[in-house]
Amino acid sequence: SKGAEKFLCLAQLSEGQEALEYYIHGIKVLRAEVDTAEDAGEVKRRMASAMAAAAELFMTDLCELPDAEERCEGILREANDVDADNIEVLRVLADLRLVQQRPADALECIR
Repeated sequence: SKGAEKFLCLAQLSEGQEALEYYIHGIKVLRAEVDTAEDAGEVKRRMASAMAAAAELFMTDLCELPDAEERCEGILREANDVDADNIEVLRVLADLRLVQQRPADALECIR
């Protein structure tokens, strides 16, 4: 899992499209490790957290992209499929719902 770590660290140190590309690469590395990992649950948790961070880029650095909202939703859906109990995924989803002016849905995510 050291392979993914360097890309996820680079993503955190980068901005915009560059950060997204590092996240995508790190997620691909993690996805490849799931089947052979001793602790697949931990790899899935890290993968979902990386996806949440990537999704967050579409509410910040990449919010001007015409498909930013759809891409954010899609990544969060995929992250939820990977690890439905991941608190970071739920937090980013709640943030998205607030941006969409859907406070009741945001509150549901937090609960």
